[in-house]
Amino acid sequence: MDAGEIETVTRDLCNLSRFTGSEEEAAGYIGEKMRERGLTVTVESFEVPVVGFTGERGDEEQPPLIGSNVIGVKKGKSNQTVIISAHYDTAAPERPGEVYPGADDNAAGVASMLEVARLLEGEDLDRTIYFIAFSGEDVGLFGSKRWLGVHENRHDEIIAAINLDCVAYGDSLIARALPQHRWLYEWLPESGSITYERDSGAMNLVGDEVSFQERHLPTLRLVDRGGHTIIWDTPEDRPERLNYTLAAECTGAVTGAIAWVEDSGDLTPPEYTARVENGTVYYDSPEDLTYEVIVDDQNLGPCPSGSVSLPRSSHEVKIVGYDPAGNRQKIHLTAEGRDLDFPVAAKNSVGITFHGKRSQEDIETYGLQKWLGCIHLFDYRIERPEGVAAVAGFIDGIRVANFSSETYAPLLTPGEHTYGIVAYGEDGEAVGSDETTFIIRSALGESFRFPPNNDPFYEPGPKGISIIGMFTGGGVLVLVLALIVVYRKRRR
Repeated sequence: MDAGEIETVTRDLCNLSRFTGSEEEAAGYIGEKMRERGLTVTVESFEVPVVGFTGERGDEEQPPLIGSNVIGVKKGKSNQTVIISAHYDTAAPERPGEVYPGADDNAAGVASMLEVARLLEGEDLDRTIYFIAFSGEDVGLFGSKRWLGVHENRHDEIIAAINLDCVAYGDSLIARALPQHRWLYEWLPESGSITYERDSGAMNLVGDEVSFQERHLPTLRLVDRGGHTIIWDTPEDRPERLNYTLAAECTGAVTGAIAWVEDSGDLTPPEYTARVENGTVYYDSPEDLTYEVIVDDQNLGPCPSGSVSLPRSSHEVKIVGYDPAGNRQKIHLTAEGRDLDFPVAAKNSVGITFHGKRSQEDIETYGLQKWLGCIHLFDYRIERPEGVAAVAGFIDGIRVANFSSETYAPLLTPGEHTYGIVAYGEDGEAVGSDETTFIIRSALGESFRFPPNNDPFYEPGPKGISIIGMFTGGGVLVLVLALIVVYRKRRR
């Protein structure tokens, strides 16, 4: 790994305009670097809808931004594909004249990705590797969203995506994946610089990996732990502040991951059976597999066989079994559920509650809580756990036995959802229960709005109060004037 080369590429990118819609020179630079590394390069453009505030006229659609994804392909002997990605765009500055160099976020990520390509240049691989420099990340993950939307026919070929986003600030990295995809941790070589996220409490930091996760594609993100939020999206994110040795460690980890999966020599999908009996989902295999269960497009995570039971109605069930090399087999079932009443405990004697849920009074005042991002942690607390023998969770009426908040981070579709939690005593009776209803909004943007102080489409209205505004928007003022006229006529 050449830390010097990573630094050179990072500094070069920091000297180029990279805000979505103005990154043509940066895209050309990245494409040329990919060609130097023996990759077949294409550039795919996409539109980002823009909404601008235009004074008295309010919000109006403006001309779209045109972003460009740069894709370099190293063809393998098979169509099985690993994506290695890094976004190269920067955020829109808060004020006119400001410059966001975007060194850690994410020039160094792109430089690290290109270094992986250089290290693999002479290797003859079984799997195809896509190196993708996404644009549009900082305006709503548009580049990755559009690429996956255009290439839906390739989704079944993608065994894993590795996203490098902010990998060079501080002295350590964290590997982050959904619980059902943490077999990806086994791909990474041992390193004193990398720790592995085992709970799901920090899934609030999102990047282009979300676009893959929302399509149920296994994804790993590498991100630094250097307090980067202090410099992200500010003029302080400069190349001289970075740790290029750490970026080289990241490069070594990703290159080692590709070497590990290649050395496995296995391209064969695993075999297993699946069935639904009396509304409960079962699966079995002689191999050591990780399973995830998706019911009506709600990804319930890594559920053991027999733990998922379906409520009364017809359901579309997908079971995905993964072996350690990422080979997977999908089984689709249409199944009928059974009566599954949520067992409300007569008394919550163990104090089981959802953490941070909105009270009924607050719901009546403010409405249901809205959460950005489709990964919503099933987060509960038990005040008196000594009285609990087992816990079951309910996700939109779907029952998951032997539940653990540390294991489950369901991936939900946008819309309204309900979680329920039930604690059972040794006698099998419910000794506590709680429910919460909330709204999920996708982290994938539908349009982009410039920062208020740097909106090129903002047109302030004239000073003072316009005559039209008095009569169209100032109904109270019109009424007062009318009363004055009537009062004066009566006095005459």
